[in-house]
Amino acid sequence: MSGPPGDHPERASVNPSAVVWYKVYAGLMALMYLAVFVLGVVMIASPTWAGSGASPDPGAIIGGGLYAAMGFVLGVPFLVSIFLRPKGWVWIFDLVLICIGLLSCACWPFSIPLLIAWLSPEVKQHFGA
Repeated sequence: MSGPPGDHPERASVNPSAVVWYKVYAGLMALMYLAVFVLGVVMIASPTWAGSGASPDPGAIIGGGLYAAMGFVLGVPFLVSIFLRPKGWVWIFDLVLICIGLLSCACWPFSIPLLIAWLSPEVKQHFGA
C-alpha cells in the first residue's frame, strides 16, 4: 500500500543523471551571468575606460547598467534552481531555464542534449511531474 499522494519515497533514492547534469549546467550558467554582472558593475564604476577623455562615457554607463541588470536577473534563477527540491513545478522551472540556454547557439551543445534528457519519463517521475 502506498503512502499519501505527496509522499514519493522512490524519488529520494533515484537521482537520474540528467538531474546531476542539470545542476552542472545551472552552476555554469550562474557563473557566466555572475561574470556578466561583474562586467556591468566595472563598466559603471569606471566609465572612462572605453573613452579616451576624462569625461564619463554615457554608453559605458548605460551598457554597464544593462549588463549588470541582465546578469542579476538571469543569474539568480539559475543559482536558486540548484538548491530546489524535486517537485512538479521545479521540473517546469528548470525546463524554462534550459530553454533560456537555447537562446544562445554557444549553449546548444549543452542545452539540446539536456533538454532531450529532461523530457524523459525517468526525470519527470523523479520530479513528480
